[in-house]
Amino acid sequence: MPHRQPSSLLPFSPPITWERWQEDSPLSPEAQREQIFTEFVALGVNGQQRGSRWSNLTPEERGLLDRVRQPAAERFREGVPWLRTCYGPSTDAAFSDIVSRLKRQLGRKVIILDDRALYNFGADWHRVFLRIPQLLAFQASAEEYHEDLQEALRGATESDEEGEDYSENEHDYTVYHWALVVGRIHIVDGTTLATEGRNAGKVHIVFYDECGRVVRSYRGEVAEASDITCVIAVNNILPNESLVLAGSSSKGGETSATPSLAPPSQGTSREEKQLLQETMTVGCDEFPFASSEEGDSSYYSGCDVRPGVPTDPPESVQQSHGSHAFDGLSISMQIGWVDTDLLQHLQLSNSSTQPVATLNMHAWSDPPLRDGKDADEWEPTESEAIANIDQWYQAGRPLFPRDSLQDVRDQLRKPLKNGDSIYVKAFDGSIYEWPVKTGDIKTGWEPDDDTGEEKRVQWVLTTPHISYRSFTGLKDLLAYGLSQAYCSVGIQHWMTRVGQEPEPEPLGDLNSGLEFLDTTLRGWEGSEPWRDIKSTLLSLNLNTKIAKVIGYSNTDRLVLEKSEVKVLEDPGGFLEMDDASLVFSCSPNICVKEIVADIARPSILIWCTVKEEDPEHALTDPDSPRVREMIRTCYDQFPFPEDHDDNFTCMTIYVKKQCQVP
Repeated sequence: MPHRQPSSLLPFSPPITWERWQEDSPLSPEAQREQIFTEFVALGVNGQQRGSRWSNLTPEERGLLDRVRQPAAERFREGVPWLRTCYGPSTDAAFSDIVSRLKRQLGRKVIILDDRALYNFGADWHRVFLRIPQLLAFQASAEEYHEDLQEALRGATESDEEGEDYSENEHDYTVYHWALVVGRIHIVDGTTLATEGRNAGKVHIVFYDECGRVVRSYRGEVAEASDITCVIAVNNILPNESLVLAGSSSKGGETSATPSLAPPSQGTSREEKQLLQETMTVGCDEFPFASSEEGDSSYYSGCDVRPGVPTDPPESVQQSHGSHAFDGLSISMQIGWVDTDLLQHLQLSNSSTQPVATLNMHAWSDPPLRDGKDADEWEPTESEAIANIDQWYQAGRPLFPRDSLQDVRDQLRKPLKNGDSIYVKAFDGSIYEWPVKTGDIKTGWEPDDDTGEEKRVQWVLTTPHISYRSFTGLKDLLAYGLSQAYCSVGIQHWMTRVGQEPEPEPLGDLNSGLEFLDTTLRGWEGSEPWRDIKSTLLSLNLNTKIAKVIGYSNTDRLVLEKSEVKVLEDPGGFLEMDDASLVFSCSPNICVKEIVADIARPSILIWCTVKEEDPEHALTDPDSPRVREMIRTCYDQFPFPEDHDDNFTCMTIYVKKQCQVP
């Protein structure tokens, strides 16, 4: 049994509380408290456990700490809290029904945070950690936490090296994900309290790490969430403590008993994590990754590459997301192979080992204005947004109109500077204004490679670029934020770490590059797969060339230009595409199929096989109803040549019906 942190050990770092509190601060006490706790939350286990015992504090220190601590209603014993984040007369009945069901099933062994004045977070539910930071308290020591992470990571990577055959080509990091978890929270939000919609009535169940970042999340029925509420034992509830922990504005006169002076620990011990795994048979099928692409505020996204793993994931591997605490904002990272928080924590492996993962692409997005208004002045409910998206889509409204992409490209070609705006017509027909933030600095936290402790890092925003969101991606996003509910086309900024700005790229040996390309082409053109493809293409009597290639270095570009291949910047390839084009797309990280379906009917499509059934996990290039209808009505299907070396994913050749192949 790991040593549990005594309840008298305050989970606050002295530099964060006493040294950071300013008596003459221009901020209000509430704002200063939130600022302090924002920094505290970002510290992680190491920083949060560098505290002092209440009994060792001076009266002055106790008084100062009382000024930043929360009311007694927000200090509670162990348990999985239920957090209500949506308030209003239209939701009261649904919430009362949930509370009644919980009372019948669990009695007093449940904690519900229900106070409009304190918890009306909307989509920004993660702000609960700034109000109740003791939710992040880890019961074992920081050393044990990091030991567990390293052990779990070694197990996952050893399994990879041994070549274990995981379903759908997934690398099994389930154990590592559970090692990251320090707590769980059940969120009753607008979706839960809605009367209609695919997730109406379902609770948002979130497993989070040391900084409140989402490790895994999913939506479950109230009964299911109730069943697992007490998997983490609630063995210290005070006898007279009320079921609903609320402030003075709570309904029904319910108040909470005054708990002990020190905030109790709330977290997940090793034994409890094991119990969770055994009880719930946790796996990717049971608990899919959070499908959000962003929070309601600014967000952060990235892509990862692991040594020995192809940059493009197989079609069967979903793209997963996780929310992060970044400079106090709701943000998320977007990757192709492993969970976001896993990617962050892979740096925790010993300095003597090779890095398991590196980040090579990062992007930042700020919430846009809609027709000049902030999101809180116009955003719909989740159920309204889903209904609108479905109605417009079924009516044939394009998500990616050619003229919209053309207009955005024209704006991006201008000499934009910080403070300018980029205007994009969204799916709802409104104009969204995206701020240009080139040169802005964003601050975040990540583990130090050598010590494993959280350190502050800064990123500078660079070039703005287009982001794309699929039909399913739009609706998946709604559970996490509504400010971009209809933004199938948006704007992000590339990011680079301050102090590590890329040097001007030197040109490589052009002759060597041309020689390598020539050798590779000769080998390919002598292969049987190429002979099959060439025979098919010649039979179509098409006179076309590859028109869009992206993601190359300057040397690559020169080599390709020598070979008469033109490299186009996004979205140039989509705009050049027409009904006579040949489109080749293998495991893209954007929704290529949906963009093509809205713009043209190319003569030939060579891309990942379009399937009638939706996969269990989200894809970066999904098969939407519109894509399936296009393939079904306009194209014949031909097998992709055998690929014995697994260079490609499950590909299919689609030829437009009027271009018959003998």
